[in-house]
Amino acid sequence: TASALGCDAAAIYLLDDATSVLKMRGCIGLPKSRLAAPPRPLRGSLGDLEALLGNAVLIEDIGAMPQWQSPEEFGSAMVIPIGSLQMPQGTLWLWSERRKTFNSNEVEIGKRAAGELMSILERRILCKEVSEARQVTRAVDEIATRQASRLPDEQPLDRRIDLAGMTDAGDKVATQFHTWTLRPDQQ
Repeated sequence: TASALGCDAAAIYLLDDATSVLKMRGCIGLPKSRLAAPPRPLRGSLGDLEALLGNAVLIEDIGAMPQWQSPEEFGSAMVIPIGSLQMPQGTLWLWSERRKTFNSNEVEIGKRAAGELMSILERRILCKEVSEARQVTRAVDEIATRQASRLPDEQPLDRRIDLAGMTDAGDKVATQFHTWTLRPDQQ
């Protein structure tokens, strides 16, 4: 996307769970050491905040427009939201060394790239959730099997007495057990 738009660098910044900071999660045209940098606070990051409201932010001259607070020193930038108003995930920054005026076609290309990034994120999140759900299901099945093996068998305590008992767990995993035993005094 960066090369298609004539940009020299790009970076993906994702929000943390508290939506208070943005952490760089991927970049091109920048030193890879930037990935280890601490997250940027969202508070005061006007370019990111405006983009997260669903707007593409076009900064034709970063030096003349410091209020947009570009995280990198370049001539111009485009900031595109990743996600939606209901579920913001972060921002995509695209930078050009020289001053550049972005046209509507270039904005659409940036939006499509951000949409594709969101699709990739959603697939990864879904795969992780499915994997975790399978692990939980296996663990619950294992616990249920262990619990079932610990339940008392149906041996009569005395042929003259018919006793029965039942524990209704309501779920697969029971939290109560019962058993019948004879004490030494045969009670």
